[in-house]
Amino acid sequence: MRSSRKALRRADDLVAAGLVPPEYRAGIEALAARYALALTDEVAGLIDPADPHDPIARQFVPDPAELEVARGEMADPIGDDAHSPVEGIVHR
Repeated sequence: MRSSRKALRRADDLVAAGLVPPEYRAGIEALAARYALALTDEVAGLIDPADPHDPIARQFVPDPAELEVARGEMADPIGDDAHSPVEGIVHR
C-alpha cells in the first residue's frame, strides 16, 4: 500500500502511479480541464493496476470516454443552468 501523501490531481500523476496507461494521458488531461480530478493516495493504494476491470478503479479513475456525448444527450438535463447565478452555484 502507498504511503499517505497527497492527492493525485493530474494525468501525469495517474500515469506515474500506474493507474492509467500513458496513451490515455491526453484524454485524462482533457477530462481534468473540464472536471475536478483528485484521487487520494489511500484510494489509489486499494487499486490493482494490473486489473483493467478493478472495481475501485472503475469508480474513481476517470475515463476519457466520459467526455463523449451520446446522441440525444442533453447538456443540462435537469435545468440547473437557468438557476445558476455563477458557475458552481445553483439557487432553487
